[in-house]
Amino acid sequence: MKKELRALLLKSKFYRFAALVFAVCGVAVFAFMYYHTTNEDALAVLKNPYIVLILVIPFLPAFVLSWQAVRYEKKLIALLESKKETSKDVREGEGVESQKNAA
Repeated sequence: MKKELRALLLKSKFYRFAALVFAVCGVAVFAFMYYHTTNEDALAVLKNPYIVLILVIPFLPAFVLSWQAVRYEKKLIALLESKKETSKDVREGEGVESQKNAA
């Protein structure tokens, strides 16, 4: 159980860090592509709407990795909640048994 929790935590943190790195790289690539595709004309995006798609592509890896990190975090939280419920049930069961033995 601890290995599974640790693995989920490491995966979620790794994907979150990788998403951050790709987002920073995406900003750099976005700035480079925007500057070269618009040729210093800020309204060029309105003239050619396909430029918007080209400019969004550098951010796709960051979105995918962030989404993956959220999935692992949700699994981790669900596993922790189930472990918490299990330990709570065990404690309540021990309390009932000790009361029966005392009587």
